[in-house]
Amino acid sequence: MLNRMIISAVILCFVPVICVQAQEKTPDKPVDYLSLGVVTAFSTSPYIDDDSRVIPIPLVSYITERFYFTGLETGYALMGDRQLSLIATANARMEYYDEDDSYIFDGMANRHASLDGGLKVRWEHPWCGLETGFRADLLSVYDGYEIFARAKKSFKGVFEIEKLKVDISAGLSWRSDELNDYYFGVRPSEATADRPVYEPQGDLNYQLGCGWSYKLSDKWSLFNNYRVEFLADEIADSPLVDTDTTFSVMVGLAYQFDLSK
Repeated sequence: MLNRMIISAVILCFVPVICVQAQEKTPDKPVDYLSLGVVTAFSTSPYIDDDSRVIPIPLVSYITERFYFTGLETGYALMGDRQLSLIATANARMEYYDEDDSYIFDGMANRHASLDGGLKVRWEHPWCGLETGFRADLLSVYDGYEIFARAKKSFKGVFEIEKLKVDISAGLSWRSDELNDYYFGVRPSEATADRPVYEPQGDLNYQLGCGWSYKLSDKWSLFNNYRVEFLADEIADSPLVDTDTTFSVMVGLAYQFDLSK
């Protein structure tokens, strides 16, 4: 489960950045491109006795004017332009655990990953970028949904370094009763003296992020991202959880292929 949580954190950090960058039509940013790279990631887990670790991960992203693929998320712009667009999305929900991942899960049924589908609206402005939308379970694994909103602001030429860009972001997500209960609840058949029955309700998670990227050349870029997520009380109060905050950090190197020529 730990490897899964690290990979998910990396994608969540990186996907909003590269998808927004794909909408920026500038002389040195082609509309269609393929990026290949590698990242080293660190992430913490909310679950009891689930340790953190560092792991290298390959990274692939493919961006066209209307379509993008970025590992765990695929999207297609149904209408609009680079300033305002409606996008259909498919996301791998990599939340799951097995009974042997931690002693806290002893005697519990395994929880499984799923595939989410949804829609989101993206608005780009010179001052900032905004997106909001929803995603719901397509495979009837947890039978729930999530509603989210994010804002991102980029600063170019920071510290008078032309090739350096800094991003800051903030977001929130409403997780439904069913989503929280499946991954953080305890069923009556799973209850013990130290792990009572728990049925969480829907609640809000909050996220803050920052990162930077530096163009080593026209093709090579170095990037670094940080993300903190503040867990909803309904999650933090679960007997499976021992924290109300999770952190992730990643650093990577990517090479971009210009496909628009």
